[in-house]
Amino acid sequence: MQPQGAFFGPGQTSRRCTDKTEGAQLQLLVSGVLVIRIGIMAPSRAAMSVWLTKVIRLAAQARHNERMAKAPDFKLVLAHPIKPKGGPGVLLVTLEDAVRFIGLMKPWRQARPYWDHCASGLLKAAKTGKRADIVEATRCLEVALRRDNWL
Repeated sequence: MQPQGAFFGPGQTSRRCTDKTEGAQLQLLVSGVLVIRIGIMAPSRAAMSVWLTKVIRLAAQARHNERMAKAPDFKLVLAHPIKPKGGPGVLLVTLEDAVRFIGLMKPWRQARPYWDHCASGLLKAAKTGKRADIVEATRCLEVALRRDNWL
C-alpha cells in the first residue's frame, strides 16, 4: 500500500531530490529507506543538510496525510429494517439505503426541515459509527416518514 497525498503522487514509488552541481542524488523509497546515489563526486555536508531537511519535510507531510479523517461508512445497518408505504418502493436496511431513498425524493420534499434533520443524522451515524447515533438516525427516519404519511 502506498502513501497518498503530498508525499507520493499516484503510481509514484519514490521522490527524488537532485542537486546537479554536486552530482549526487537522494531518493526516498516507499519503505522509508534513504538511498544516496553518488555521481562524479560525493555530496558536500551542506548539500546533505539541505537534502535531509527536504526529506524531513516530506516525511512530516506523509504523517499529516495518515491522520486524515476516515470516509463515512454508509454500509452500517440501521437499528431495524423500515418498509415505507410511499415513495420509491424499497426496504431500508442500511444507512446507504436510507440516503439513497432521500436522494430519490423530489427536491421540494427534500427541503423540508425534518428530512434535512434526518439526512444530517444519517451522515453523523455514518461518520461516527456509534450505535447510539445509528439508533437516533433510524428514529429520525421514522419520524420523517410518519410526517409524510409514508409509514
